[in-house]
Amino acid sequence: MIEIKQVKVFDRQMNCLACVDLPERVVWVSGRSGIGESGKWYKGIGTLYRGHLAWSVKDGDRIVGRSDVVYGGWSVRYDLWFGKFGIFTERMQWYFSDWIGGAGKKESRVVENSVAFKKSAVKVVDVIDVLGEHKVYVLEITGGKGVCCDGKKVAELLKVMLEDDWNFAWDKGAVRDINAVGLVTDVADLFRSSDVKHKFGTVYAVLYSARTLNGELAKSLEEELDISLELQEIPFSCLKVMRELGCDISGIWGGGKIRYSWEEYRRLVVDVLMGLKLAMVLSSKTDTENHFLTCFYTLPTRRMRATQRGSMQNSLRLMRKMKYLPLREWWRPTLKGELWLLRTRKKSWQEF
Repeated sequence: MIEIKQVKVFDRQMNCLACVDLPERVVWVSGRSGIGESGKWYKGIGTLYRGHLAWSVKDGDRIVGRSDVVYGGWSVRYDLWFGKFGIFTERMQWYFSDWIGGAGKKESRVVENSVAFKKSAVKVVDVIDVLGEHKVYVLEITGGKGVCCDGKKVAELLKVMLEDDWNFAWDKGAVRDINAVGLVTDVADLFRSSDVKHKFGTVYAVLYSARTLNGELAKSLEEELDISLELQEIPFSCLKVMRELGCDISGIWGGGKIRYSWEEYRRLVVDVLMGLKLAMVLSSKTDTENHFLTCFYTLPTRRMRATQRGSMQNSLRLMRKMKYLPLREWWRPTLKGELWLLRTRKKSWQEF
């Protein structure tokens, strides 16, 4: 058990840049959060450092693997920080601004969203300055932080979100943030949009994370909504749920019976779900090989008929479609080139 009385910020040389007293003793629970003696939750107090995600590896970072998230880059570890507790001045994920263990600018939305969102479990009772944009948010949480296993409560939550234009990011483990009474415990990541693609991503975030993280909830959702959460069926189940809950899906579905086909599956995943995220990655100033890898691992493949060569070709087509010009720097547009890539590049991807 780790007890915290002060929040400390460390740089890469382990210099302490800030040290802020907390109003009570806090026990670290997980991530960057802990619970105080009063029962209040504290977010942004630091974390026990085990590693972080980086797109470009810095001197001193040890590569320990590749991120499970397709656009996540490398999973790295900085040995000077390893096993120590605090806030560390690198981003936990390269695509978000929050420092490791800290609650930065992105988390500031918790104050506004906790009031505006009907299904918020959170009430912000205090905000403590730490360093720059990083703060500690002191929260009261209705219904606790346990997870929901009731499909009816989750369906009610989705109905409110679709009607009021509130959204989860599609790649978020959304069910981790829905507590036992069907309220959202992490409202900072919610955003408002009436775009049907974002609504699709919201339902996808819930159904996919239920399928992968909470088997009891997945079974309850299948029974409550009369859908299948087999992986290939999830995009189509999202459309069925949206239609059932009164959401207009004409912007992403042409009409008629909703059922699986490979062509529609690929369109829904690549064009509707992942398009914005891939555009973000491909526009960043990073090396061509990592861009190719992002597309390669992101594109869905048919289990039995897909080939590595076919997936590579699809990745290249997507990069061309998004006008990624540096492609010519290293790609050999022949079968010989593809075989060369398999022998050399793919070996280097797997050596970690």
